[in-house]
Amino acid sequence: MRRLLIASILVGSVAVASAQEPREVTTHYYATTLTVDALSMGMFVAGMAAEGPNGRDTDTSNALMEAGLIGGFFGSPIVHFAHGHVDRGVKSMLLRGGLASLGMAVAIDTATCDEDTLLCGFDRIGPGVLVGLSVASLIDAATQTEETHEEPAWIPQVAASSRGVQVGVAATF
Repeated sequence: MRRLLIASILVGSVAVASAQEPREVTTHYYATTLTVDALSMGMFVAGMAAEGPNGRDTDTSNALMEAGLIGGFFGSPIVHFAHGHVDRGVKSMLLRGGLASLGMAVAIDTATCDEDTLLCGFDRIGPGVLVGLSVASLIDAATQTEETHEEPAWIPQVAASSRGVQVGVAATF
């Protein structure tokens, strides 16, 4: 009878242990990158709104736009670095720089100015950069924020011998 009890405990522990093996889980941190980008772009827009009469820069508008640009270019790459993805952080910075430059070039090129206008279209740089950073943010969040890792698992352990039964728990992290 004692051997039957030991055998049933061992069979039961093997069944429970195999049912709780660690498995791979996929998570995303796009909410973090999108939040950082939304706050940064919000500061940039607030800076554009804080400009003085006739679009003149003020100390407040400059500070908000600078903070927004710094966050827009480096915020999400820092999030990637914090998650241990240096390659994604570098790709994110390159994507943001490229699309912000493209947005700025398109904005300047589509400006309609008189022949006498000096630095034609330069007032459109801000909106062009903002559009480029917004597109980069969406691409970044959609393509670079997925992580796969093993889910922690608790596995019960039972060992039977002629001196008794030992019960314990093993964990994987």
